[in-house]
Amino acid sequence: LLLYAIVEYGKFSARSLSASETIENLRWENLGSYSVKFNVFRAAELVLRFYLCYPGHGQGSSDFFLGKARIEPALEEKKYTKWLQVEEGAGEICVEIEYTKTATPGIQAVGGRQGPSLRGRCSPNPCYHFQVEKQDTNLLYASKKLVNVDASHVFLSQADKPFIAPLDFVATIPEGLQLYAPLIHGGPLFYHLQKPRRFDVDRCRFYAAEILCAFESLLQSNPSYCGPKTENILLDSIGHIVLCDFSLYHLDMEQPAHSTVEYPAPEQLLHGNSSVKTYIRWWWTLGIFLYEMLTGIPPFFAESIEKIHERITSSEHIVYPNSLPSSAKDILAGLLERNPEQRLGAKRGASEIKQHPFFDCIDWNKLTRREYHPDFKP
Repeated sequence: LLLYAIVEYGKFSARSLSASETIENLRWENLGSYSVKFNVFRAAELVLRFYLCYPGHGQGSSDFFLGKARIEPALEEKKYTKWLQVEEGAGEICVEIEYTKTATPGIQAVGGRQGPSLRGRCSPNPCYHFQVEKQDTNLLYASKKLVNVDASHVFLSQADKPFIAPLDFVATIPEGLQLYAPLIHGGPLFYHLQKPRRFDVDRCRFYAAEILCAFESLLQSNPSYCGPKTENILLDSIGHIVLCDFSLYHLDMEQPAHSTVEYPAPEQLLHGNSSVKTYIRWWWTLGIFLYEMLTGIPPFFAESIEKIHERITSSEHIVYPNSLPSSAKDILAGLLERNPEQRLGAKRGASEIKQHPFFDCIDWNKLTRREYHPDFKP
C-alpha cells in the first residue's frame, strides 16, 4: 500500500512523496518531512488530504480517502507549528508554516513555447498564451496577453469562487497587459471522457452539479460571459471541476454571436447576442455537456458546423437513449428546450435547476464547500 498527501492552497496543489505502508503500520510520520511553497496573493485555506492507494491499480480511481486537515494560515512574517486534527478520519498531523514577503520575482516561459491548457476566448485583440513558471516557487501559470486594454475597468477576480480559476496577478507590458492564472493540471474533463466514452449517471450528476455552481457564481460577477467551450472545463488534482477561461477576467470586450461555443443555443444562431439574457444560454450549454457525458456523443453531432447549426435551429426531435433514467431524460429535455423562455432555469435561474429531481441526492452546501470526494482523480 502507498500512503500520500495532496496539499492545496488557492487553486494550486502539490502531492507528497508516497510512503509504503501496511494496514497494521499506518502512521503519518512515515511520510517523513515534506515541504511545499505556494504563492500568496490573498488569504486562503490550506487543505491537506490523505490517501491510500494500491500500486498497479488505475491512477486515482481506486485511491481510498483517509481524511483531511485544514487551516487558514496567518499572513504574518513568522514561522510556527500546529497540530491539526484529521477530519473524516483519525489521527493528527503536524504542520510548520512560514510566511515570507518577497519582491515580485521574474517570470519565465516554460520551454519558450505556447501552452495548450487554457485559451482566451471572446477577445478581438491579438493574444498569445504561454505556460510560465514563477521562479521563487516553481509553480506554473497560464498567461495571456491583452493588447491596448485599460486595466482600470476590464479585470474581474474570481478568487472566491470554488469552481473557477482565479486571476492571480497582472503585469503591465509595452503592448498592454499580461494576465496570469493558475495552470490546472488535471486536464480537460472531456479528455477523460474519451477512454470510457461515457460516464455513469452518478459521475455525470456530480460534474454537472459543479458546473452549474460555477455558472451560478458568475451571475453576480460576470453575467455577460459568453459561455465556455469543452476545453475550458478542467479537473483539478482532486477531481473537482475548474472553469478556466481568460475571457472571465475582462469585461466590455466585443463578443462574437456564436463562434465561441461548439453547440450554440438556437437563439444565438437566430438572433445574435442581444436576443435574451446571456445566462439563459448557459443552461443550454449545461444540457449539451450533460448529454455528451451521459451518452458519449453531442446531441446535434454532424459533419460540418453548418449542419450542426441547422440541426440546432430545426424542430428535429432530440433522441434520448432508453438506458437513461427518467430524471436524466427530463432534465435534458428542460435544459435543451429550444424556446429560451421555456428553458429550465429561465424563470428562477440556477435554483430552479438545482430543485430538479435529477439532483435530489446532491447536498448543495456540501458541494460548494468541495467536501464531496470524487471517485476519479486525474
